[in-house]
Amino acid sequence: MSCKILNSKTINDNQFLKLMIVHHKAALGMSYSILKTSHNDVLLDFARKIIINQSYEVDYMISHHNTALLLSKLIIKSTNNQQILALAQIISLDQAKEIFILSTLYESTKTDWRNKIKNL
Repeated sequence: MSCKILNSKTINDNQFLKLMIVHHKAALGMSYSILKTSHNDVLLDFARKIIINQSYEVDYMISHHNTALLLSKLIIKSTNNQQILALAQIISLDQAKEIFILSTLYESTKTDWRNKIKNL
């Protein structure tokens, strides 16, 4: 999917988020592997920075999605417009799904990573 998308001129939000999740998982996985196997101080420092930065970026994306979810829930309670209601319900479901995916990713990277870095 990613090679096909990279050759296109545009992508939609959902494609972007899915690819960013794959990107973050790959970067974190490779960085943890490098911490276990490399003796190169520059590469080890770079891997540590990736682990820290990628974790924060995922946290930011979760916050962004939470805002969209909260706004959708508010309009669902207050609108009489059926089109707005339908859109808000779709947004609410999509954002909740994305929050779950991002949270799962974030939690998998957060598992005592500071101690892992110190010990390697």
